[in-house]
Amino acid sequence: MKKLISQIRILIQYSTWKKVFNLIFTGIMIILRKSHSYNYPIVAYIEPTNLCNLNCPGCPTGIGISSNREKSLLSFNQFKTFVYQIKDFLFSINFSNWGEPLLNSNLIKMVEYAHEKNIRTCIDTNLNIELDESKANKLIKSGLDLLTVSLDGFSQKTYEKYRRRGDLNLVIKNIKLIAKLKEKLNSNNPVIEIQFLKFSHNIHEVKLVRDFAEKIGTRFVSKFGRRPNREFDIHPNEPYNPEYPACIFLWTIITLNSDGGLAPCCLSYFKKDDFGKLIEISDFKHFWNSEEYKYSRALFSRIKNVRRSAIKLLKKRETPCLRCFYFTKKDRKYGPMGIL
Repeated sequence: MKKLISQIRILIQYSTWKKVFNLIFTGIMIILRKSHSYNYPIVAYIEPTNLCNLNCPGCPTGIGISSNREKSLLSFNQFKTFVYQIKDFLFSINFSNWGEPLLNSNLIKMVEYAHEKNIRTCIDTNLNIELDESKANKLIKSGLDLLTVSLDGFSQKTYEKYRRRGDLNLVIKNIKLIAKLKEKLNSNNPVIEIQFLKFSHNIHEVKLVRDFAEKIGTRFVSKFGRRPNREFDIHPNEPYNPEYPACIFLWTIITLNSDGGLAPCCLSYFKKDDFGKLIEISDFKHFWNSEEYKYSRALFSRIKNVRRSAIKLLKKRETPCLRCFYFTKKDRKYGPMGIL
């Protein structure tokens, strides 16, 4: 219920007539499961960098799986070029993906630009960086709405089992600093959300982290890491099943990777899975209804023959949608529960 109320508030706060009409069209497209979509995406995932300072075993970046992408930092001009094309329709931008966002020095500038364009902003971070008052103040004053901090333990031994190379004391110090400066500046934003991924090795420390969050006045979220009872598993192998509910991401989300690659969702990791390149996109609506998008949406068509045709074609193209473990596999219920 709290999550629903929160999303309603977001819709109200960042609504314009254009966004509302586009949201209605989006809902219609999802219900009809049309291959050609007449709406624009309502959420963007933007990857400031694919560099990371940790080696988390549940992340392909952390364990060194090659995506065949160059290590890169998204430039502000790339970001601005992308956002400008769809700014009138976006409710939210999530700065996250396969790297640590705060390693990009242009991040604050990106948040400020999105805030000026009336778009909600979120950053997912491990917060394992040296953060002084000046940097923390800029973060708070940027207009950032939500700062989600990964904190999966309350002892260094437990914390570093998953957040490898991470410094628990540094993260706690940074959280306290931001919370203190928010109070000093009398600022409600950014909301600080402490996220605890539960595994068998750390579940005994959930209460300690929850108590810490309550003590300093931050939000606390606890969820299973990837899939329960399969610690650090990132490669499930269940077969594709087209009878499962439609993947709403194909009608609602767009992802910009740090190298300028455009992907259908934030779960797409490999360069070969991109649906296009930012540098080649002159007409976003044309890209949004490219062959890759239309055939991928057809996987979830309500017409069985359309689904079968799409499967045959996309098997030749090795589309990421056939390998997706959130919407086309048995464990989809552990996937994202909301997109705003």
